[in-house]
Amino acid sequence: ADRGADMVVEPRLAALLEARAAEVAGDTAAAERAYSGMLQTEETEILGRKGLLAAALKRGDRTSALAHAEAALRLSKSATWPFQSAFELKVQAGDWEGAIDVLEQGEKRKLLDKRAADRRRAVLLTAAATRAERERKLDKAADMALKAAKLAPGFAPAAAMAARLYTADGRAPKAQDILEDAWAEGPHPSLANAYRDLVTDEAPQARAERMMALVEKRRDHRESRIISAQAAIARQDWSLAQAAIDDVMRENPSNRA
Repeated sequence: ADRGADMVVEPRLAALLEARAAEVAGDTAAAERAYSGMLQTEETEILGRKGLLAAALKRGDRTSALAHAEAALRLSKSATWPFQSAFELKVQAGDWEGAIDVLEQGEKRKLLDKRAADRRRAVLLTAAATRAERERKLDKAADMALKAAKLAPGFAPAAAMAARLYTADGRAPKAQDILEDAWAEGPHPSLANAYRDLVTDEAPQARAERMMALVEKRRDHRESRIISAQAAIARQDWSLAQAAIDDVMRENPSNRA
């Protein structure tokens, strides 16, 4: 690196060479000094930030790593790594709202497509809703969970949580609509359980009949066949139950089946 620095007329390249050489030599302190020096020049600052972020992660300093990622995110609107690093560090810290803010920046800069962004946002909103529920901010939790369910109808945890919160608030019809829409998009056991719990004081046969409303939304799906089998068992219609579960076992055997 020393010999190269004498031959290279481009100081930015010489600074990068010095930092990389220090890394290879295992001299972390020298590498960080070299990368810190690169922050003084606009043309090399983003490279310096990337090197310092990696060094901070290596020593377990996530606070400094996040600071460098956020600074790089402000510097460059096209580089992917500042967005990805800032997003991951926010998630690891449990800063759901902060992660959503970073996600919005990435989406505006076309660093990920809308479908992927919506899915990530739904997951983050569900996590934020879980925290809000723990803090007894139930209206906020319900709103976040509902927004998540609308963003990604196939993300079962969001719909199940929204339905549970609306049911607890005495709004079972709203919860039922949420679950039926989610089931039509992607049947899942957690949705079936939430739908079952919409009404707590009913006879097994009445519950089985009510559950068949989900089946009608996606009759061909394995989860619908499992509900059909359970409903048939409640009516003691063993042949129909056997036929329904046989279909599930042929398609994809599972412990539950």
